[in-house]
Amino acid sequence: MRCGQGVRVDHLGLIAASVLILPNALFVGSAPPATATISAAAFDTSVSPTPTVERRGRNNRLTWSGVTISSGAEVRYIVTRHRDGTVESTCQDGDIPVITNGVVSCTDRRSEQSDEYSVTAYVLGPTGSATWSLPESDLAGS
Repeated sequence: MRCGQGVRVDHLGLIAASVLILPNALFVGSAPPATATISAAAFDTSVSPTPTVERRGRNNRLTWSGVTISSGAEVRYIVTRHRDGTVESTCQDGDIPVITNGVVSCTDRRSEQSDEYSVTAYVLGPTGSATWSLPESDLAGS
């Protein structure tokens, strides 16, 4: 059920949960039978970071500034390749984004020099399955 702009109320058995999502903040409240809780979190930015793309032989190496969230939850990333009107996820399996000293990087091993990329930062929602994400970054190419 939707209640007002940006507010979602879910009923799961005997547990009622409310979620308020703002551009870079998330507030979650729940009222199980005996207790009530509220949690809040905010990303440190309002849009996903734009990657820098470096051509290395046949591969494209992508780097961008890591995003944090005030709750301390793990921030994950979806990297999207844009090629000739086709859009698909990349940096998966053995090439998932790796964070080192606040810088995130991954390698697209099926790249072409003209490819462009975008990044979407997200965290798992309160149920562990729904996600909450920042808007997708601008496109970047090599």
